[in-house]
Amino acid sequence: MKYKYALFLNPEDFLYAEAVDRVLADHGDSIEGVYLFPSKSPFRKKMAHLLANLRILRVQEIPALIVFLLGRLGRSPTLKSVALRHGKPIFWFKDVNSPKVEEHIRSRGVDVVLNICMQIYRKEAISRLPPIYNFHGGYVPGNAGRFPVFWAYLKELPQVVTCHRITEVIDGGVPVLHYRLDSPRTESVWETTLKIRDRFPEIIERAIHLIDDGASETFELSIPRFYGPPPSRSDVARYRELLRRARAESRARD
Repeated sequence: MKYKYALFLNPEDFLYAEAVDRVLADHGDSIEGVYLFPSKSPFRKKMAHLLANLRILRVQEIPALIVFLLGRLGRSPTLKSVALRHGKPIFWFKDVNSPKVEEHIRSRGVDVVLNICMQIYRKEAISRLPPIYNFHGGYVPGNAGRFPVFWAYLKELPQVVTCHRITEVIDGGVPVLHYRLDSPRTESVWETTLKIRDRFPEIIERAIHLIDDGASETFELSIPRFYGPPPSRSDVARYRELLRRARAESRARD
């Protein structure tokens, strides 16, 4: 069965505009519209998250990050421009939990929501909305939170992107897709994050096919569930030491 999908996105997240561009190009007949929800995190929390991510970067990666960001300024498509290019309507809402959101997408015949939005869904919204599938950069259920790539590395877990049904348990719903990345221990968190970004169109496309077919592609990891906090300085120091050691061992084998 081919469902009609809505994309729920953060307008600030320009990193995934190119992935959305490709999805709309390949699956435009399935996507009803693009819905943009601004981040509701206070400025202080946004800065704390940014600083935590910068702390994870190794010194050698900071110039590469600057070049990467400068290279995208003025040339990276926005989510709005991508939607317009493919003739898709754009709708702006402040809160995913607003009853107006449910009324609007029901009136447009949406069957399934694909979520790449950082807002938290409340129980009432989950019960009102059509099925919502979230994309998370870690193994679900298990590796929850805002730093899944980092904690997967530190806990020596596979790097996995999950598409899962949203429930009241954050990053805890039943998965339909576990997309395992070939990510050796010599690959830094930054390098893995870029790999996820590059594979994201393929991940979204595969999830659409699975949901349409009522199927799943998952595997089980015997890991305790945890919600990874922002890494501490000692966490980052341990990560850098593990990465240094893995690269030294790789060079010795070569």
